[in-house]
This record gives sequence, C-alpha cells and structure tokens, in this order.
Amino acid sequence: MNRLEFAIQMENDGQTYYLELAEANKDNRLSILFRKLANDERIHAEILSKRLKDLPYELSDNEELLNFENAFASNRDIRNEIRTTLTQLDVYQAVLDREMKSIELYRDMRKNTNQGRDAMLMDFLIFQETAQAKIFQG
Repeated sequence: MNRLEFAIQMENDGQTYYLELAEANKDNRLSILFRKLANDERIHAEILSKRLKDLPYELSDNEELLNFENAFASNRDIRNEIRTTLTQLDVYQAVLDREMKSIELYRDMRKNTNQGRDAMLMDFLIFQETAQAKIFQG
C-alpha cells in the first residue's frame, strides 16, 4: 500500500469513526457535528481516490466547518453532551489524536511533493484537518 492509498484508508476509517460517534450521540447536538466531520472525511477520501486514478478533482473551502468551530468553542454546554462508553475527555482526545495523525501524514507527504497540483492538494488537506482538530482543542 502506498502513502496515497494509506491516506484514503485513513479518511475512510475516519468517516466510519465519526459516524459511530454520531450514532452514539444521536440524542444531542454533537450528532450533527460528527456527521459533518464524517462527510468531510468522505470528501477527502473521494478527492484522494481521484488523485490516485489521475482523475480531475476540485478543492473547495469548507466555511461551514469554521462555523462549527466557533459554535463549539463558545458553547460549553455542548461539551457535556457526549454519550458513549468512553469519557468525554477520552472521546475528545481520540478525535484530536486522529486529526493530528492526519495532519502529520499530509505534512510529510507535502514535503515529498513538488509545487503544483499535488502540493495544493496536500495544503488543502492540511488546512481541512487542522480546522477539524481546532474544534476539539478548546
């Protein structure tokens, strides 16, 4: 498995993970956030899959995610709504760890790309994953 295939698998695993968290929190507002994060991971996997197959893809900013960041940081009540077998801190740390590993992978891949479309793709993914991590760093 090459690094691009690994990144695709990582994004697919992230989607599954966030969907599980959304289901575990279906009775509160965090379900919406986790579903949004799952959708972002799905989009990342699709973009990477197209890149792997040398198909055209589009990179678009995700302003909706920035709104989640602001809402999450400003509303302490949402932090008390996680309903899983893990503690809230465990869930936040697991999510943050997952996002930081993604950032690390994409930064490393960025070092090994020349300028151009691949560099733009890695910069885009680094930005997206960093925005997702910031939600849980508060």
